Amino acid sequence: GIFTSRVSNVVADKNTISYTGSKVYLHHPSEPHGAITIYKGDNASVTNNTISNITGHGIYLNGVGGTENYVNKNTITKVSKDGIRLKDLTSPSYRRATVQSNVITDAGANGIYSMNSDFIMIGGLLPVQGNRILRTGEQGIKVTDGNVNHLYRNVIDDAAQNGIYAQNTDGLLALNNTIRNLDNGAGIYVKNSTNAEANGNTIYTVVDGVTFDNVTGDDNDIYGNRIKDTSRDGVRVIDSGDVNVTKNRISDNGKDAIYANGFGGLLVNGNDIWNVGDDGIDVRNGDTVEIANNTIYNVGDDGIHVQDVNGGIIAYDFTTP
Repeated sequence: GIFTSRVSNVVADKNTISYTGSKVYLHHPSEPHGAITIYKGDNASVTNNTISNITGHGIYLNGVGGTENYVNKNTITKVSKDGIRLKDLTSPSYRRATVQSNVITDAGANGIYSMNSDFIMIGGLLPVQGNRILRTGEQGIKVTDGNVNHLYRNVIDDAAQNGIYAQNTDGLLALNNTIRNLDNGAGIYVKNSTNAEANGNTIYTVVDGVTFDNVTGDDNDIYGNRIKDTSRDGVRVIDSGDVNVTKNRISDNGKDAIYANGFGGLLVNGNDIWNVGDDGIDVRNGDTVEIANNTIYNVGDDGIHVQDVNGGIIAYDFTTP
């Protein structure tokens, strides 16, 4: 397709690329090209391209510098690897790249994968800036080993694993995304990370809604999400530090609406919970917990279950069978 190496201010706009032949490699067999590959250089703009039937990635930015990198308004269909991959976009500069308004369908691996990259905006504050990702072989959006990455207003449907998966990140914010129809994963799964926020997302017909697994730091929030139709739990907090689970609306869960096992300080406040197969709130094996101002009704077992917690407050909760 298109390959540039160590060229700055590249613009790839309004190209149509379709290729069904053998793999093409960038440096060695573990690094396949994209249909459009930008390798190093500064400031790349990849916009309005149509890419289909590719063995490899759709668009691949690797080691690109500068602060004006755009991967916007591309249509990517049937690629064997990632729809869009960003790798090693790191520097002290703010906002390394924006990835907005792309439509990605039938990616063999991840819809969008940001690897070891900082200050990436995937989606945007306006609904039209979100990416649309349908049917992926792995994650809808995957973020690993990056700092201060923001995922806004993306729509993810029918990913084979998780809708959003983040590992070894610091400062991840998943805001106002819509994630649905996941047979095998969570809407949002954050693992081995610090300072993560999942706020204002709509998640339904998934295994788990939001999972924080070994998430530490001072600013961890699961806030204002609408989570429904989970085959297991609405919110899961596993072996983590201090986490706030507040003002979520959680319903129609196969097991617990909120489940926590292993935590430092846990705040569960102002959640509306109903139609739950097991417990409304089930917390275990933590240091301190405050459970207050929650409304819980129509649960299969306990409204609130607390076990093996060192200290806690349970106040002003309304529960019915």
